[in-house]
Amino acid sequence: MNCNETQDRIGAWIDRQLDADELTALESHLSVCGECRSASEAQRAQDADLLRAFGPHREAAHGVADRVIDIWKVQPTDVSPPARGIVLRWGTPVLAAAAGFLLAVLMFQPWKENVPMVKNPTGSANDSPSVNSPPKPPIPSVEATVASLVVATGSVEVREQGADAWQVYADSADFRCAFGGMVKTGPNVRCELKTTDGCVIRLNADTEIKLTSASALEVQRGEVWCSAPENVSLKVSASKASEPPPPAAAQEMLWMLVCPSESRLMAVVRRDGSVRVTAANGEIELQTPTGRDWLRRGETATFVGGQFVKEQPSTDPLLAASWMHPLLIRKGHADKELAGRVDELIARLGRSKLTLLYEQEIRSLGGHAVLPLLRYVQSPLFQTEPPRRRTAMRILSDIAPSWTVSDLIELLCDNDANTRYLAAKALHRLTGLDHGRPADKWREALIQCQPSIETWQQWWAKNRKRYPSLSDARSV
Repeated sequence: MNCNETQDRIGAWIDRQLDADELTALESHLSVCGECRSASEAQRAQDADLLRAFGPHREAAHGVADRVIDIWKVQPTDVSPPARGIVLRWGTPVLAAAAGFLLAVLMFQPWKENVPMVKNPTGSANDSPSVNSPPKPPIPSVEATVASLVVATGSVEVREQGADAWQVYADSADFRCAFGGMVKTGPNVRCELKTTDGCVIRLNADTEIKLTSASALEVQRGEVWCSAPENVSLKVSASKASEPPPPAAAQEMLWMLVCPSESRLMAVVRRDGSVRVTAANGEIELQTPTGRDWLRRGETATFVGGQFVKEQPSTDPLLAASWMHPLLIRKGHADKELAGRVDELIARLGRSKLTLLYEQEIRSLGGHAVLPLLRYVQSPLFQTEPPRRRTAMRILSDIAPSWTVSDLIELLCDNDANTRYLAAKALHRLTGLDHGRPADKWREALIQCQPSIETWQQWWAKNRKRYPSLSDARSV
């Protein structure tokens, strides 16, 4: 199943309307295509948002219908026997009409026009304010905001300090979270926050945190990735009010993670209160009542019996943080962190038993991994690393989009025969052309390929306007 077929079937997949063969083919494609996987996650998040938004309307409508039915089932005592017979005889159709009318009135409320959209205590949008609902807490001013929403894969919820209701934010421009505010993500939502101190906090799905300051947060549950900028130390701790509450003995076991300047950490707090932390970059300080310790890059520790115990073997932060890919992809091809991650993954190819996993991580990024791969293959600095360069070229040949046609034509002149073969293979995939020289023939001596190279160059001079450029890709 190719990308176009997958995109056409994502909606049916979410609605569970695919047969067994289609389901197998789609899930197989999603496992290797990062762009389609991101598109499916976005559609699933949108579907979840719609269900949440219309859920209260459906519940209210059912409630009105039930009450109408109950009322019509009661026989009035002041009606004569013949009249009561009429009520019983005509009650069902009249009841249906009344219920339908009330449902329509409830859903559309035509007497309330131009009423601003507000959010009810359940966190979903209503068409008008409810008389019986508690007043909506005031939105924090820009000056009082401790963090902004940089990017998200769906709607993010915020509960201000002292408030009972969660507010749903689907637009980063409207996002507000003051000191002491709570932020949480849903089952298919990930997000990135940036505090006024410059700290970056990323939340995986089903994660909830409390921002106690611009450089301190409590993790209620879930998984976070945190980065501290220059001259700032970020403190991460567990909340004493986690749900469900830990055993009485565990409530006294306080811990804190200190992420020093220009360091990064990942922490997982499960619902049972267990904690796992990995140093993604730099050194992370672990603090407990019994003392403190340090984690170096790649090391992992688990909170057990009131103290952190280091795990063996250590975890590779690049693989552990792959859940962040949808966030980085949404920042575009020019994102420096995304390019840096691909560069690190390429550097690990062929150097450990995890080579296959690194390659899968690169492929999962889809077209957003292409530019770093292309620059690696083109750079003369890596000509002395043939095995790694060939692996990078093999991945590039499989996932290169149409804006790379010009670069692939240049790679037809490469001294490495395998590079020429893979470039020709990618060009045939993108253009449907081989100009009389199939991909296998590009393994012949470079001098024999020269006439075909000139043919490709002449074709490109006439057809370059038909294909997108790198600047077009960066704008997506």
